[in-house]
Amino acid sequence: MKEKRLYDILDAQVKQDGKKDEIMVFANLAKRCLNQTGKERPTMKEIVIELEGIPLSKKKKVSFREVIKRFRKGD
Repeated sequence: MKEKRLYDILDAQVKQDGKKDEIMVFANLAKRCLNQTGKERPTMKEIVIELEGIPLSKKKKVSFREVIKRFRKGD
């Protein structure tokens, strides 16, 4: 993200289905989760609250539970 190359590593499906602002919210949340200092990382509760607040693309509605399911399966 520092080098502004996020879109170089995104899956083609994410690029096709996701909106730029949605992708950036997810990427910034992931970046915060990777902080070396535990105090600077969000709690799981904060993560859930933030993810629930992200309006997913209208062209393909997916519930938060479905996103988590896919994440766990590695889809």
